[in-house]
Amino acid sequence: MSSIRYRHFNRPNFIKSIREDVLRQFLEPFREYLDSRGLHLGADRIDCGMLGQILATPDCDTPNDLIETLEICDAVCFPDAVDELIELDNHRDEEILDGEHSPADVVLLTWCHDPEAVERIHDRAALEVERSMCVYRASERLREGAFSGRQMTRIQNALRPMFENQLRGPSCRVTLYERPNGGHALVIRHGDPIHKTDAISDDGDAQSVVFRPERTDLAFYDPSRNEWRISGRGKWLQDLYSSTFARIFHGEGCQFRRSVSYTLDPLFAEGLSILDHQTDHVRSVRVAELQVEVSGASVWLSGRNLRDAFETLETPLVAYGVPKSARFCFNLVNRRCALNATIHQGRVSVRGDIDHPAIEDWLAETGFLTSHAHDAELYRSEAVASH
Repeated sequence: MSSIRYRHFNRPNFIKSIREDVLRQFLEPFREYLDSRGLHLGADRIDCGMLGQILATPDCDTPNDLIETLEICDAVCFPDAVDELIELDNHRDEEILDGEHSPADVVLLTWCHDPEAVERIHDRAALEVERSMCVYRASERLREGAFSGRQMTRIQNALRPMFENQLRGPSCRVTLYERPNGGHALVIRHGDPIHKTDAISDDGDAQSVVFRPERTDLAFYDPSRNEWRISGRGKWLQDLYSSTFARIFHGEGCQFRRSVSYTLDPLFAEGLSILDHQTDHVRSVRVAELQVEVSGASVWLSGRNLRDAFETLETPLVAYGVPKSARFCFNLVNRRCALNATIHQGRVSVRGDIDHPAIEDWLAETGFLTSHAHDAELYRSEAVASH
């Protein structure tokens, strides 16, 4: 049986960067709980050291919103988000920011007056976090009105019981975002910020256990390929998402099949020269890391070792071992930072815009991603077979 991994608040620097009056305003609703833990807001200054210790050691009475809010605000405390919140404040009838607030003050004060604005930015930022995605092809097209508000409620209600059974609590919120390519993205926040349960200690006595099971998963739907990319660690979670999405978004008869759209064959057939392909939006591509299975063992190649492997082997590298995964670095036009894409059987993860059209186009043109024409034919074949 897997052991529970406890998560604790570990962001004391964020607390210290909050102005005294702003922190006091935020903590006021939690005054009674903080008093019970020995932190009195009536003092001249708030003891940030004691506050950090209280947050790092939650107990059965810790309010769920206390730690979750601080973690969300800390995650949103980056320049673009702060600028957006300041711009939002400039359009209010009564401004809440005075120009002297720190970035942490801006985020926390906005939360106190308009928490949905901060949560929107937090969810958007989650879409750009590097994750491993399982890729599925749906056997049926989307049903009409698949992404309506009613369907979002159905998804939440369908997922909630399983999360509760897994000791994560009944919390589940699914937020929908439209993507630039016509697709949709779902941000799935599930699990209670703080979950309390009873456990039996080694001496046989019952005791309360506090842990933090909250997680955020993503799901992307590509209408041109009728394909889903879904994050989430563990077979039970992937089975839950794939079966629930198939039934609610596509129909009772729909099945999700693991996609084999992504392949490393071009790299192993043509070598590193395949990376010389350029498009209007992709300036250069390199392989940062390659995983090959040799005699049952995984071998990782990177840097000079990777280049030497391609240059010195007279036979194609695929004869040397079974390809498992490769991490590509894409340098795009008009973008400073490279985007990383890891490709392996049935999954793809991208740092940055996970459905960036420039990366999709490059992969399709070079053969790492099967063509849309092939996808359409495959879909028709699957549809005929299912009937």
